[in-house]
Amino acid sequence: VTLKYENPLGEQIKKDDVIEAQIGSTYVAESIEKVVGPNGNKWMYNTNSKNSIKVSEDESKNIIYLMYEEQKASVTFRYQDEYGTRLKAPSRKLVQIGTTYIPQFEHIIEDDQNKVWEYKSRDLENIEVKDVDQDNIITLVYAPLKVDVTLKIVDKQGNTIVDDLTAKA
Repeated sequence: VTLKYENPLGEQIKKDDVIEAQIGSTYVAESIEKVVGPNGNKWMYNTNSKNSIKVSEDESKNIIYLMYEEQKASVTFRYQDEYGTRLKAPSRKLVQIGTTYIPQFEHIIEDDQNKVWEYKSRDLENIEVKDVDQDNIITLVYAPLKVDVTLKIVDKQGNTIVDDLTAKA
C-alpha cells in the first residue's frame, strides 16, 4: 500500500510511504497529524481524507491519498508613531507557518481620532512565519501626513490682493 501525502493542489508534501498489507484485508492508514514539507512549510492532516482501502492484488489500486492543509499562524501589524504611541487597533492576517512573509500594508492610514498618517520606516524586512503568534509581530511606524495648503487672498471680484501663501499642514 502506498501512502501519498499531498496538499489541496495535489502536490507532494512528503515522501511516499510504502507499507506491506495482506491482500483482501482493509488497510487503515495511520495519518501523521502535522507534516513539515521540504521547504519548511507546515501542514495539518485533513480529517476528511479517505484513509482506508481494501488491499488488492493490483498494486496500482493500493494507493491512499492523505490530504493536508496549510497550518497557519497570525501575523500582527501594530501601527504607531515615531514615539511608540499606538495610532489604531492592530490588524492580523493568517499566513502559512514556515513561509517567508513579505509584509503588505497600508502606506496611508487614518488613526482612531481620524488623523491621517504616512508610513515612515523604509527598512521593513520579510519575516519567517513561526508557530507562535507572538513571534510574528510587525511594527509599522508612521508620521503625520503633511500636504501643501495654498492660501489665496482675493477680493469679491476674485482679484488677488496678496501673493499666494503656501504652508505645510
